[in-house]
Amino acid sequence: MPYQGGQVYPAAPGAGAPKPGRRTAVIVAVVVVLVLAVAGGGAAYWWLRGRGGAPADLTKPTSGWTKAWANGYKEVWALDAPKNEPGPKGRISIKHIGDYFIRAVSDDSQAHVEVFSLTSKTPKLLWEEDFDFKTEYYFIDVWQGKLIEDGELVDLGSQKHEDAPWEAGATISVNGDKAISCEGATCTMWSSSKQRVWQKKLPFDDPGSEDATISPGFGHDAIASIFHRSRRETQ
Repeated sequence: MPYQGGQVYPAAPGAGAPKPGRRTAVIVAVVVVLVLAVAGGGAAYWWLRGRGGAPADLTKPTSGWTKAWANGYKEVWALDAPKNEPGPKGRISIKHIGDYFIRAVSDDSQAHVEVFSLTSKTPKLLWEEDFDFKTEYYFIDVWQGKLIEDGELVDLGSQKHEDAPWEAGATISVNGDKAISCEGATCTMWSSSKQRVWQKKLPFDDPGSEDATISPGFGHDAIASIFHRSRRETQ
């Protein structure tokens, strides 16, 4: 969806003063700007006024805002549209991980995944592959430099496949270098594909049906939720 952002500039000379009927709108706009500046702890005013309190000159390199910024964004690179564009119910997903850029075109129950290297001036396609998925939507999940594909891990650099430490159909949540997998009502945290941190049987009935699944997630604490069509429980 197209959008526009950035600095708002006053009307060009000769545009004329605002009509009386528009004065209220102008005053409201000024108040909003002042409120934003105060909410920012004075930082917005400092950047606008310059270091010594004098008006900032955007043409000088010492200004808070550079001339390049004033001229707008510059395109660094662009990718061609994917060869296999999704159908009416399909979608395109992207993810940037370190020196890799991942693009997935998913439709129905299959996703075409492309992995690009960003170590050069323009993205270089390293590999592409089709994967099946059973969830409603395809999500790009990466853990420790490896793409999570159900019960497999695929290395972003080499495309090498290896078995994941969890079974196919498990629900997965990744945070940094840790991952939590939930199979039935049993959830496990992993620090690597060979190292289990802990495992816990949750005090939930094993879902065992398509209308109830356990979904893990964590930040400072680990959280698991079981979703039913009519209710949701959290542990």
